[in-house]
Amino acid sequence: MGTDAGTVAFEGTVLTAWTGTVLRALDSRGLDGTALAARAGIPADALACPTRRIPLRATTRLWELAVEATGDPAFGLEVSRHVRPTTFQALGQAFLASECLADALDRVARYCRVTADVADARVETLADEVVVVIGRRPGAARPADEAIDAIVATLVRSARFLLGRETDPTRVLLERPAPPPPAAGRFADFFGCTVQFEAGHVALAFDRAVAQRPISGGSDELARLSDDALITYLAHIEHPTTAEQVRATLRPRLPEGEPHLADVARVLHLSSRSLQRALTCEGTSYRALLQEVRRDVALGHLRQGRSVTETAGLLGFRDTAAFSRAFKQWTGCAPTRLA
Repeated sequence: MGTDAGTVAFEGTVLTAWTGTVLRALDSRGLDGTALAARAGIPADALACPTRRIPLRATTRLWELAVEATGDPAFGLEVSRHVRPTTFQALGQAFLASECLADALDRVARYCRVTADVADARVETLADEVVVVIGRRPGAARPADEAIDAIVATLVRSARFLLGRETDPTRVLLERPAPPPPAAGRFADFFGCTVQFEAGHVALAFDRAVAQRPISGGSDELARLSDDALITYLAHIEHPTTAEQVRATLRPRLPEGEPHLADVARVLHLSSRSLQRALTCEGTSYRALLQEVRRDVALGHLRQGRSVTETAGLLGFRDTAAFSRAFKQWTGCAPTRLA
């Protein structure tokens, strides 16, 4: 699911713990996942807290680098092996505590934005199937194809954990292009059913009788406690933090030169001191956010084919030398490697 350039109104974020599964899969192959994350614009400190959120564009770039490094178009299937019970925060607990698979899938649809806030999903109960349809919010950037592969594969692994290893979906529909024959065969082998590529939407279907069969050990009380935690978390991420407001304010002002804290505070109707205090409470600072936004914008411009000189100007640097020094501090490499 590549990004629709020029039509994105909402770029979105991804739960850091979900990104961690990609790094573990890379590390298991003897690759340096943290180094690839840095190349994607994800610094090590952003990975330290599993409840933080990472810009979707950076995680999409990480998936691209991961597929390139592994040479594996079915890498998403492998990533699903590295999911932990805590990866999805309370959603994982809610899923496992559900009284049947249909209830668990309904919770995935309701709370899918915990994993990626661009996501939108629904569950359809048909005559003989329960189907979870996975999409994205209007105007949202599209995640990497492999990220969607990993999510769908994780749902199937979770269903098998609840109901037994023999549990297979009845159908899998993916928007992505069909991979080469060896990789396509791995999809069929993993899911144990027909996999339709280039389907126009993403969907995962299970036999209705299987999906509605009561699960031994399900706990409605525990599931509802997890629901409460998820509702609280979603309420938090859907009301932008001060840091998120600062990022949004900085981005369009970069070509004019380095934005001053006082100017940003004025836009947000805060005093400079109040802004600094709010950012400190959120564990960051104005300087850190400015560098983060400059780095992310620089990476985006260079990957779109803009020259180093043009990118430096769009970020408000007076000359390319200053930009090149800053870029190397942010990423550990020279901007000419991407230009």
